[in-house]
Amino acid sequence: MYYQKTMLIVFVTVFFMFLTSDLVLQVKQTSLSHGLLNALFPPNLDFKISSNDASEGGDKVKEAVTTSLEKGKAAVEESAKSAADVTKGTAQKLKDTFSSSSDL
Repeated sequence: MYYQKTMLIVFVTVFFMFLTSDLVLQVKQTSLSHGLLNALFPPNLDFKISSNDASEGGDKVKEAVTTSLEKGKAAVEESAKSAADVTKGTAQKLKDTFSSSSDL
């Protein structure tokens, strides 16, 4: 249905554009054609949620949050290990630099 409506909008818009060469008239005719098509095919504004859909949605959100937190925790742990390795390497280099300079 959406594809058919889109194709109809394109057809009507292009049809009206071929009738005139004036840009202002094209814009007016385009808005008129969109208004006409919206009158013929009104948008579906029914956003009612049944109780089953609401509970399933809540469960999905809980699962998504849990998964996200687990992945975040793993990423933080990996970052901490990486930072510790870099810090350890830097500390060892500094220690070697200062111990070799004090031997001179």
